[in-house]
Amino acid sequence: GILRPGGAGVVGTLDVVGNYTQGATGTLEIDIPNASSRDVLNVTGVATLGAGSTLAATVGYTPLAGDTHSFLTATGGVSGTFTTSTGLGRLAFDYQPGIAQAGFRTADLGRWRLDLELD
Repeated sequence: GILRPGGAGVVGTLDVVGNYTQGATGTLEIDIPNASSRDVLNVTGVATLGAGSTLAATVGYTPLAGDTHSFLTATGGVSGTFTTSTGLGRLAFDYQPGIAQAGFRTADLGRWRLDLELD
């Protein structure tokens, strides 16, 4: 299925009380209309990204070097990785053990990077 925290084309925040699991056919869709707003998925437990899961984004502006967008927080940490991504151009995934936040930022103009960072 598809999870859109704010709805299609609408920015919003979705709070999940407990664990979140995104399976092989799951897609997390994130809207990023400008440099200061984006969808957010907050999980109070563990966020598990299963093999085959997809991250899809709609970016409505031209990102500048250093722009950062955190879109997934999980109090219990994030496990797994997105297998597929769409709408962001080239992604470089950076996963580290014990991470509790997922986001992406521009490493330079025209290139996106997906980071998991502790707050």
